[in-house]
Amino acid sequence: TITAALAVANSGATINVSGSCNENVTLGKDAQKLIGVPGTGAGVVGTGGNTIVTVGRNTRIIGLNISGGADAIIVSRGGSTRIIDNVISGVTDRCITVTRHSYADITDNDISSCSNDAVIIRNGSSADIHLNNIHDNGDDGVVISGSSSADLDGNTITNNVRRGVALFRGSALNISGDPTVPSVDRPNTITNNGDRGILCSQGGGLRVSQNQTVTGNSTDPSFGGRTGTNREVGLFNS
Repeated sequence: TITAALAVANSGATINVSGSCNENVTLGKDAQKLIGVPGTGAGVVGTGGNTIVTVGRNTRIIGLNISGGADAIIVSRGGSTRIIDNVISGVTDRCITVTRHSYADITDNDISSCSNDAVIIRNGSSADIHLNNIHDNGDDGVVISGSSSADLDGNTITNNVRRGVALFRGSALNISGDPTVPSVDRPNTITNNGDRGILCSQGGGLRVSQNQTVTGNSTDPSFGGRTGTNREVGLFNS
């Protein structure tokens, strides 16, 4: 099992995953890596609780099908990780939670079919969220809350039950995208969500660059809420 391999693994160890493993996994040492072997159906299916928890620094979760459990991935207790090229779906709470002063690079994942928010960054944490397909989740697509921060570029955030993106409680969010520098800064597409495409409230600070596509959501973007909300809004494509 992955758990048995990690029990004897040192910091920096790489665990190559073949096939589907029914277990809950903790990356507790720095620079440990879970990497799916291509063509083997590599994945982790949670058996209750949270499927993958990482508290080490500079860990990696790459190329896996992750499902089952409450949260698919939790980054906590000052941990940092790169979550790259995974298919994350079918959990009873959130797909990705970054909490308690942690950091995540969330890039090129398909994130769907969780019962709650797809991705939440909270409790003084931060994230770079790039090139993901975040769709068909049971609440918000992306939430930034509790004095946290994030940068979004190149994501498609669509068909979530509530908002596409929600910013709360003194957090900061940069929704970027500059078509003149496509390799660095790519616009987001935020469409067909059940509530607002973008909500900024409760003292959040929001910057939205030009050329975002924010259409077809049930309510226009909202930048109101409690006093202290700041915003710098560019142009939306319609």
